[in-house]
This record gives sequence, structure tokens and C-alpha cells, in this order.
Amino acid sequence: MYGYEPHEVIGLKTPRIIKSPKNKRDFNLFWKKLLNKENIASSQYTNIKKDGTIINIEGSADPIINEEGEIIGFLGMHRDITKRLEVLDHLKEALAKSKESDRLKSEFLATMSHELRTPLNSIIGLSSLIDESTPKEDVLEFNKIINSSGEHLLDIVEDLFDISLIESGQIEVVKRQVNLQSVLLEVDRLMKTEQDKLDKNHLELNLIVPKEYKNISISTDAIKLKRILKNLLKNALKFTEDGYINYGYNIYQVDDKTMVKFFIEDTGIGIHKDHQELIFEVFRQADGSFGRKHEGMGVGLSTAKKLIILLGGSIWVDSLEGNGSSFFFTIPFEQENSLIELNSKLENDNKNTQLKTILIVEDDDSSYEFIKSVLELKNINYKRAENSKIAVEYCNNNSDIDLVLMDINMPVMNGYEASKQIKSVNPKLPIIAQSAYAIFGDKEKALQAGCDDYITKPIVMEDLLTLIYKFLD
Repeated sequence: MYGYEPHEVIGLKTPRIIKSPKNKRDFNLFWKKLLNKENIASSQYTNIKKDGTIINIEGSADPIINEEGEIIGFLGMHRDITKRLEVLDHLKEALAKSKESDRLKSEFLATMSHELRTPLNSIIGLSSLIDESTPKEDVLEFNKIINSSGEHLLDIVEDLFDISLIESGQIEVVKRQVNLQSVLLEVDRLMKTEQDKLDKNHLELNLIVPKEYKNISISTDAIKLKRILKNLLKNALKFTEDGYINYGYNIYQVDDKTMVKFFIEDTGIGIHKDHQELIFEVFRQADGSFGRKHEGMGVGLSTAKKLIILLGGSIWVDSLEGNGSSFFFTIPFEQENSLIELNSKLENDNKNTQLKTILIVEDDDSSYEFIKSVLELKNINYKRAENSKIAVEYCNNNSDIDLVLMDINMPVMNGYEASKQIKSVNPKLPIIAQSAYAIFGDKEKALQAGCDDYITKPIVMEDLLTLIYKFLD
């Protein structure tokens, strides 16, 4: 066990040879007990092997006494318990992690219950107050709150969905050429709306883009990039009460790589240095107490970090508690074409759509009513097919359809198969797929089936109209 041969230790005071420098046993007391003919009970300590390795020992010792009552030797037993103690340490660590996991689970469930019930309370409560006698002004105000609460619920679902898909490896990066400023202008429009909802219009929300980088385009996943920016900006809006939020990007060189470096800086409450890594963990917040001032589930920053890593970048924060925070993240600067003309404003009102007809393929009445209302608002003609089989037959036998809005999850025949059959006869007829699934691979499946574009439910009116105008132009 100690690495010595018998001849190396016979005649030597072996306890002194194998005594570790870390051994805190009192050897004088040890020998005093043995010489007083007392037994040394089993105890734990450290000893040292011949090669210098320190090991953990469980040992005991007894004096050997002859018939005359004289001590003629000593009998000691040692057992190497290094492995056992390592296992015990691992078990203690696992127990601590398990207790922390239970605590986080309880904290998460309580937070989730609060985050879901709060907007649901507004939606259910206010909708129950609306009837024919409700004043129009109240209806409009209630509708604004209900819509805001619904969007908050959607954000929760999307954050949880993103985390789940990333953790299971079921998320894919789809890179396309995008204009950076166009992406940020779209995010800026969304954040101005968010700022209004939070009643924080007194804050300065400044998009800063250097002149030399205004018209550059890069190859990246625009949907994920927008998600990252939205999460970081929503976080800044949440924790900033006064002052400003500045955000934008720059291009810089790291070794032999060119990177896009984004920044989001605020004059908010700041983050304690001990919490600056913790905030990027899923379901974790700098303040996890039930009495915290700011709401949220603690998934926004975690989702942003995971998406940034997927895009090939990194994220970090520079913050001082009470003095604001600056978040930075990078993504690779990859280009297909170096420059594109910036066209951030779609002049949708100038589109000639009044002579066009859209086929709405939708079996759900409430979804159909929404799309119908949007089209009527813009004076666009429409027809309805309540299942995909009817849609296929109509498109194959009529030439008055200019665009198809195809729901994917349909009775009789799914939207993928219906799109294939329509395209086989009318290859130039544009089809926009719409789905409530919004999971990994759905868009790719739709495009492979022949669809020209894809939109997820719940559908935002502006997004739907942008796609419609795109194909009816």
C-alpha cells in the first residue's frame, strides 16, 4: 500500500517514515497511549507513500503484550480510504446540487405561476367585463390591455420553447444575406412599442450605427439575431427607470477574424459582480426572491446567450451595481455580397391589391375571422377553403386566385401535401404557409413542399401584410 519492500522498513520506526506533513495527529500522545498499554481506536488521517503521494488512511493500533505484561511490539492496521472519501465528496456535492435544484424548481414554479396568472387575470377579467353596454372608450382601453397581456404570454411561450429546442439540439441556424441596419430598425420599431407598454417613454432609446456601416449586409440568421437583440433590450428597459438606453454595432478585427460587435448600454440598476455570470443561467435572476421588484422568469438572457453561441459568437457584461450595465456580444462578419441598398420602409399603401384575390385555407373559424378582417381592412378580395382538399381542387380548376394562405395542420390533407399538389399544376402561384407549430424544421418543410414563404401563429397583422404585399406586387 505504501510502496516499500519489507527489507526497507524492518527495524525502522515506520510511523515516522509514513507520516504525512498534512497529518495533524499528535504523535507524542499516540505513543504515550500505546506505551501505557492502551489501544488506539480506529481514526482517519493522512500518510505518505514512498513515491510522495499523500493518501487518506483509516487505521488503528494495539500494543502486543507478553505473559509478563511487557510490551514486545505493536500491531497496526491501515486501510487506504482515499477512493471512499472521493466518493463521499462527490455524494455531498451531488446532494448540494440536488438541494439547489429543488430550491430553483420551487422558485421557478412560483415565478411561472405568477408570470402566467398575471396576464391571464387581465385577459379573462377584462374580457368578461365587455358586453353591448360597455362604453367604446372602455372597450378600446380593455382591448389594449388584453392585447398587451396576450403578447406577454406569447413571449413566455417563445422563451420556454427556445430553451427547450436549444437544450435538445433541435434548433438549426439558417443563414441568409441580411442588411444589419434593416434588422436593427425593425427591432427599434418593436422596442418603441415595448417602451410605450411599459410607460417608459421618458427614457432615451437611441439606435447608434456608424455612417460607414449603414449599408453593409452579412450572412446570418436574422430571426435569431432579432430575438437576441429583443431579449437584451427588453432586459435593459425592465431594469432602467431613468436616463437612456443606447444600442448599435461596430465592425472590428479579432486576430484573423472580422466580427460584428453589438452593444446595449443602459443607466439602470446595474448588476453586482457576484451575479454577472449567474444571470446567464436558465431560470436564474440577480434577485430571485419572491418580493423582488422586477418580474420575469429568468430565461431571456440565457436564451440570448445560447443563441449567440449558436451563431458563433460570445456575450459578456460590464456592470457596476447602481451605475448601469453594458452588454456586448459578437457574431462572425460573413458576407455573400458586400453592399446592398438600404430600403427600410415598405410603401405598402401604394400596392395595387384591390384587384387581387387570396384563397384562405383555414379550418379554424377564429383564425379565419382574423385573416378575413385584415384583408377586408385593406380591401383585398378573398375566398375560403375549409380544408386542403377543397383548396387543391379549387386552385386546379380556377385561375382567379393570386395567392394562397395555407394552414399546415389541416383535416383531410395536411398543408405540405396540398402545397405540393397545387404547385404541380400552378408552379407560379405563390403560397404562404402558416402554422401554430413553429418548431425546428417546419419552415424548411414548407419551402421543400413548394411554399414561397412561412409565417407562424399567432400572426401579427403587419407581418402578414408585408408578406402579402411582397407576393402581390
